Amino acid sequence: MTVYGIVAGGPKALLPCLKDQQVDYWIGCDRGCLYILEAGLPLFRAIGDFDSVSDEERHVIEKEAKQMQVFPTDKDDSDLELAIKSLSNRPEDSLILYGITGGRLDHTLVNMALLKRLVKQGLTAKMIDRYHTIDIYLPGVHELQLDPARYISILPATEQVVGVSLEGFKYPLVDATLEEGSSLTLSNHLLSTNGSISFKEGILIVISAEESQPF
Repeated sequence: MTVYGIVAGGPKALLPCLKDQQVDYWIGCDRGCLYILEAGLPLFRAIGDFDSVSDEERHVIEKEAKQMQVFPTDKDDSDLELAIKSLSNRPEDSLILYGITGGRLDHTLVNMALLKRLVKQGLTAKMIDRYHTIDIYLPGVHELQLDPARYISILPATEQVVGVSLEGFKYPLVDATLEEGSSLTLSNHLLSTNGSISFKEGILIVISAEESQPF
């Protein structure tokens, strides 16, 4: 399995430490290229219209990137979508998306929808920022290994999610039906480092969040 880390140009303060991430190839979207280089990591591919970097910064990106693809500012796809489309996206590969939360709310929402679409297409993909890990789950059994101090919110991403069971959680569920927009499964915790989520129909967004965050 090859793990691709795709870094967009969201607020730098919300990035995790990129050096600590288990990634095989780093791909930068516009300003995300600079985040990769500033972390001292190799830039496998630079992609986008580069409208958010200066001429000097673009020169640095051109010099350091192993591959570079430049697109016009007026285009149908976001830089993030272009980066994803530039990959072969084999089912055995994994995509981790960074720099796509915070900043403009419309960008965050469309990126969440993009993550959902990728998972529905059979790809392994998740989002990570400094405080959150965001996964999309399809029906089945999903084993978790997380710090019990982290919040876990389990949110319906379809009108209904049927047959939801939570094991190893402070607030368990057995064969429940969750309605979209319900807050029933906000801010749960694992009792230990292990737990599981299973369900029969629908799609879930599972967000793991740190206990304490600055406001």
